Amino acid sequence: MTQVANHDPSLAVEIAGIHFKNPVLGASGTFGYGLEFADLIDLNRLGGFATKGLSAKPLAGNAPPRIVETHGGMLNAIGLQNIGARAFVEEKLPQLKVFDTRIIANVFGYSDDDYIEAITILNNGEGIAAYELNISCPNVKEGGIVIGNSPDAAARLTEKAKRASALTSRRLPAQSFRPARTVSR
Repeated sequence: MTQVANHDPSLAVEIAGIHFKNPVLGASGTFGYGLEFADLIDLNRLGGFATKGLSAKPLAGNAPPRIVETHGGMLNAIGLQNIGARAFVEEKLPQLKVFDTRIIANVFGYSDDDYIEAITILNNGEGIAAYELNISCPNVKEGGIVIGNSPDAAARLTEKAKRASALTSRRLPAQSFRPARTVSR
């Protein structure tokens, strides 16, 4: 009789010091605040999820129409509508704490200060495992460039966010974020 090796069927992963029971994560922008999906799937079975973008203050988003069907699919321009970091901490987070899953708060702003303000508010909530910086939002203070297109701006914001986060000391490595070297042509 052939012996079969005893394999651990665990799908657990660790990312930046955070343990996830599996690598299945609900993506930011598609998973709302998580609660919207609780009647459709068992949130306890997910490794985690990233919330929709949260800003320091609530945003109404764009005026309707915000979704248009096209020949190839659909276009949307929701405009980052959200309840704001404080309402998330007070209204959504207490309900989410009953689930055995990791909550990643997606944070956005139009300046470094906006991101830091949102993180500072979210630090008051219990149950957030990590912050995800949405760096595809225009940074108004830098003439409308997108932070994600500038390695220096991305590095600067990441460093500020790490300093502002109450999670940093127990989650992120001590070394600084170093942007990829860019080559000018």
